[in-house]
Parts: sequence; structure tokens; C-alpha cells
Amino acid sequence: IRLARRKFNELVQYNVVLGRKYRDQNQFKPCVAAFRNVMVMIKDANSAVYREAKANYDACNASAEGRY
Repeated sequence: IRLARRKFNELVQYNVVLGRKYRDQNQFKPCVAAFRNVMVMIKDANSAVYREAKANYDACNASAEGRY
């Protein structure tokens, strides 16, 4: 169980880093997808990681919609 929890946390952190990388490169659709994955994986709206992912998701989503 401990190893599974560690792997899950690593996957969450990987998606957060990936989302930030996409945001910095102005690739907003993959950025939205990466942060949406984090939000789906965490599911706890009170978590700090969830709140960060939600804020970045909203920012990337607004930027993606503004491009068209």
C-alpha cells in the first residue's frame, strides 16, 4: 500500500510539473489536460495541491479560450 501511495503521489507531481511546463511554453490545451488530471486524481477540494491545480486549470483554460 505504501508503494502504491508513493507511486500515486509521484504521478500527481509529474502532472503538476508537466502542466507548468506546458503553461510556460504557451501550450494551453495540454496544460488544461494536465491540471484536469491532477484535479481528477486528488478529488479533495480542500487539498493545497488541488487548489493549485484548479487555479492553474482556470488560467490555462482562459488563455486557451482567448486564443480563438
